[in-house]
Amino acid sequence: MMAVKVSIDTVSMMRSALQEGVGAKYKRLAETLEKAIADGTLAPGSKLPPHRLLADKLGVTIGTISRAYAELERLGQVVARVGDGTYVRQDLSLIHISEPTRPY
Repeated sequence: MMAVKVSIDTVSMMRSALQEGVGAKYKRLAETLEKAIADGTLAPGSKLPPHRLLADKLGVTIGTISRAYAELERLGQVVARVGDGTYVRQDLSLIHISEPTRPY
């Protein structure tokens, strides 16, 4: 039951981002999911909705969803498991941006 609620909440947030935002759709979707992860709306270990289902619900292409999920994976926010789905990382506390070291 929890997975269904997360999907409904996720779809609602993403639909708002598509209607109100500016810029590339996939970036707006990725930013919305990133905020949901940061504020705990999407908890570590949560499964994101399947690409096809989310694309159908939002009226966008599967490619748009794929690009948004790929952007989140690039940022280390989610982990994609082929054939199993895309999940919010369990160890988000390990993600940080380190400053480059300067040789002296």
